[in-house]
Amino acid sequence: MKKFALALGGLVLVWLVAKLKAPSPKPQTRPKPSAAIGREPAPDSPLAQTRLGLQYLQGQGRPVDKIAAAQSFWRAAAKGEPNALFYLGEMAYFGDLEPPDYLDAAKWFQLAAERGQSQAAYYLGLMSL
Repeated sequence: MKKFALALGGLVLVWLVAKLKAPSPKPQTRPKPSAAIGREPAPDSPLAQTRLGLQYLQGQGRPVDKIAAAQSFWRAAAKGEPNALFYLGEMAYFGDLEPPDYLDAAKWFQLAAERGQSQAAYYLGLMSL
């Protein structure tokens, strides 16, 4: 028991010495707020078109209109917006406008995944099983 207490005391002493010698962490500074934070995107921007498409698709503040949603996603996808590409793939996958078209969905998911959209990569993985 004495050996255990001595060993434990030695470990505590080593830890304290190491803690005292370690440099103290620098205080983290907060990033300066960007002027763009809190601003809505321009109405013709791909992000705004994607948001508008989601509002139409989910009926947020407007009636559900899947055709208008697809049109908004198309406008954003034409400018390379990855989330719009994903939502077009999702609409094709679930058959929101026509019967499900898995080849078309895979095409949209592939384009979105290439632009870093992780959900699209997930759907591609599911479709390959």
